[in-house]
Amino acid sequence: MGAWRYLSVTRLAPGATAVRRRRGAVPAADDDDPAPQNHRLGETADGWHDGRMTALTMSQTEREEFLAKVHVGVLAVESANGPPVVTPVWYLYEGGGDVLISTDTSTKKFTLLRAAGRATLCAQREELPYAYVTVDGPVSIEPSTEEFRLEMALRYVDEGFAKGYVESTAGEDHVMIRLAPRRWHTTDYGKLE
Repeated sequence: MGAWRYLSVTRLAPGATAVRRRRGAVPAADDDDPAPQNHRLGETADGWHDGRMTALTMSQTEREEFLAKVHVGVLAVESANGPPVVTPVWYLYEGGGDVLISTDTSTKKFTLLRAAGRATLCAQREELPYAYVTVDGPVSIEPSTEEFRLEMALRYVDEGFAKGYVESTAGEDHVMIRLAPRRWHTTDYGKLE
């Protein structure tokens, strides 16, 4: 871990420890290790799970069930000319499958997805106890259908609004984005109870 200095170690639950880096701490001049991105046991230096479980980590079944529930997702796509573009999105997901997102080809999101070929999606529970699932992976772009767009809309809004939305955007050039989850990052603070 090199010469990083830590302010405190906090016990979260049996077997799980979070380490907090002191504000402004810098590595020693001979330290080539990058700053740790996430301090929970079982996560790699870039913050993604390496397969080991922590006290707050969701199991594969839990994370897939969580992602399959209705959440407004937050999609992040890298940008070569600045910070990532982050947008709220509706999505579809069934356990073991890909995350499906609808967009039209006139958006910056589409342009960046096509250029980057990968994206990150986060879904969160906004009420206590907080929980989230983040997936990262390659994306592919496929033609969309009105049936797919209606299925997506019906997941989030009532039938009348969903049909109206699909009809009002029928002239746009829509595509389906398929994000294949390769890395998962999960936390469920409900496991502390």
